[in-house]
Amino acid sequence: MSEDLISLRTTDLSVKLLNEIVLGIVVAISDLDYSSIVSAKSSVVAGWFTDLHSTATPTKLSSKPKILT
Repeated sequence: MSEDLISLRTTDLSVKLLNEIVLGIVVAISDLDYSSIVSAKSSVVAGWFTDLHSTATPTKLSSKPKILT
């Protein structure tokens, strides 16, 4: 992604757009505090486990190991 953003610096419009993106990221990061990071992290982890559980299918284990050639 950083290579894509660097290549945007070729026109005035692209430079303004890149500045807006960077400014938006800085503002978003500066608004975060420890409790919001922890709560966001826990909700992401909970969602990951929910998705993992919903997509899990039982598998039958083979008694013979598979030999890779």
